[in-house]
Amino acid sequence: YSSNLQGKAYAEDLYPIKQSQSIASMVENREELKKYLVPRKNILIYGGYYKSDDTWGGRDLTSSNIAGSEKCMIYLAEAFTALGHDVVVSHSSAPRYEHKGVYYCDTDTLHKDFKGIRWNLVIASSYIHYLKELETLQMDKHIFWMHNNYWHPWYKGEELSNSEIDSIVQKLETVICMSQSQKSFVEQRIHDKISIIEHGL
Repeated sequence: YSSNLQGKAYAEDLYPIKQSQSIASMVENREELKKYLVPRKNILIYGGYYKSDDTWGGRDLTSSNIAGSEKCMIYLAEAFTALGHDVVVSHSSAPRYEHKGVYYCDTDTLHKDFKGIRWNLVIASSYIHYLKELETLQMDKHIFWMHNNYWHPWYKGEELSNSEIDSIVQKLETVICMSQSQKSFVEQRIHDKISIIEHGL
């Protein structure tokens, strides 16, 4: 999968959104068809770190062992894939497999097998340390997605210092919150770049 993704990393081809037959039948020419096309992108969804035996992935969607944040990442990844994008979901203990077009892998595999990939979009969930973990990646855009009342301040088993968090926060491009209380928490550090869109992304 990684070699397949790398070969498409700089492609500018357009791929169709899945559409009903009725829409397709109304499209009479290429110019009209472009209205229903989106550029294909390389998208990474980063889940942070988990216990070594917490190896969740897309096959675990209906399992009672994963919570809402994990399910949100799986659903989002599958939705992006349905739109024709190449999507990787990675966290510290992720299993290595492909499921419903989404590739899952641990962060060590991410850094090794996907080295040199240009990520058009990176979405990080819950863990504010993501810019430390992913600092060597080529990212066009990155989004921090709040899932709890506060972001998780830990990195590799240790809590980040205030200065480390301040340094990361200043590099944030977009923060997605699900509630006003989350936004109020983030505003203790920054006052822009914040959006509230309830639960979806």
